[in-house]
Amino acid sequence: MKGRHDGVTRRCLVTLLCNAVAVSALSAQAGSVLALAPGSARAAGMGGAGAAIVGDAGAIFANPAGLATVHHLAIEGSYESYPSGATLSTGALALRVGRFTWGAGAAALGPSYTSADLLGASSLVLRSGIVALGATAKYARETLGGARVDAWAGDVGLAIAIFDLAALGVSVQNIGGDFGPAAGGVHLPHRKRAGFTLNYVDPQGTLRLLTTLEGQWPSGWVWRAAWWHAAWGSSAGSDTSATQT
Repeated sequence: MKGRHDGVTRRCLVTLLCNAVAVSALSAQAGSVLALAPGSARAAGMGGAGAAIVGDAGAIFANPAGLATVHHLAIEGSYESYPSGATLSTGALALRVGRFTWGAGAAALGPSYTSADLLGASSLVLRSGIVALGATAKYARETLGGARVDAWAGDVGLAIAIFDLAALGVSVQNIGGDFGPAAGGVHLPHRKRAGFTLNYVDPQGTLRLLTTLEGQWPSGWVWRAAWWHAAWGSSAGSDTSATQT
């Protein structure tokens, strides 16, 4: 006999760093600082690692394929203020319909929204079994050399989610992204990322405890690692799940 139980879980994104984070500073990059900034509170708490963090709406900023494990709907936002007076605000949502997941995200960096550097992204992901492929189209508007310039770029990503236990993720970011002659030939910084995440507790529960290790290759390469992170929830919004007995 089979019965079906549907539940709705509301989650608030609060990330708690429980141990050390080993981070090597990114090599100096020409171009967008915003394009290299962590796109979510969880990624920021893990030193920017996020290529293998799946199931969060904020995955759109690191690896679009990470959206594939969203059960139904995920909404996420973050806000950070710096001593210089600048602020970083991000927001993202993801909606899953069958094998496809659509996502959208935006980020703003600057002292005010009228003068801030802006980044917008939209993703489409296809999942088959434990493997997901995703692509993102993004638009950036920034002030470089006193000129207001913009650029279009794309990301592609692959994620392999082994149930809720572990995940592998690979992404290539900022394909294209030329700001044009007014910016002196500056591009959005090209970056390759590969990571692995291991969950120690069920990530669909209240407490999330995980380890993630990520390598990043911009113009050179840098290793980023984060250990023992606990987070209460993964994204603000709702997530619909079903079980069978």
